[in-house]
Amino acid sequence: MKTTTRLYDIIYTTYNKLYSDFIDNHQITYFNPELQFSHKVVDYDEEIKTVCRNTIFYGLDFLDDTSRLRFEQEFIARFLSRTIKFQTYELFNWKLVAYVRGIKDIITEYYINVEKYIQGYSSSSTTGNSNSQGETLSRDNNLEVTLPQDNTDLSLDKDSYDYADTTAHSKSKTSDNSTQNTNQESNAISYDVTRLGELQAFHDNLFNDLDKLLFSQIM
Repeated sequence: MKTTTRLYDIIYTTYNKLYSDFIDNHQITYFNPELQFSHKVVDYDEEIKTVCRNTIFYGLDFLDDTSRLRFEQEFIARFLSRTIKFQTYELFNWKLVAYVRGIKDIITEYYINVEKYIQGYSSSSTTGNSNSQGETLSRDNNLEVTLPQDNTDLSLDKDSYDYADTTAHSKSKTSDNSTQNTNQESNAISYDVTRLGELQAFHDNLFNDLDKLLFSQIM
């Protein structure tokens, strides 16, 4: 009695209940590469995606659309011919969803920003505003007096003087207002081959863990 099955069998059985790789517009068609199941799986077209998301990938909608699609495509391409280690695909699905949920942020970051990691991309933005206001007031008064000396008023706060022979008086006032806005952006890309190795190691570890968790190790 068969207690386990290949990933291929799960997808193909469900697919044939909904579609057919020999029927096109209600007509039997042979040798059409676009209808062949194996080609459709490689392309991960809309029909295969619908089947997989209602069976083995059910419940992964918490992933970002882009990262979910890329993860599913790679998962199918890598494990399609492998035998699952569970008697039902539902249990397989539970294990997969639980594992992926635990590293959701890592998977999302990897599939969305992997190119930026490879390129060592960095971005910075600086915005600044400054406003200054000032006022300067100066006054110079010069007074020369001969007679009468007892009536001389030397107050520097007055604008006029009595009993002076000569008077020199000057005032100056300066107001300064300045406003400055600055906005600076910079992008930088640096290429380092060591980052490729680090990302490849992460990728291999991820799928090796999934392999051990979900599939039979008996070849």
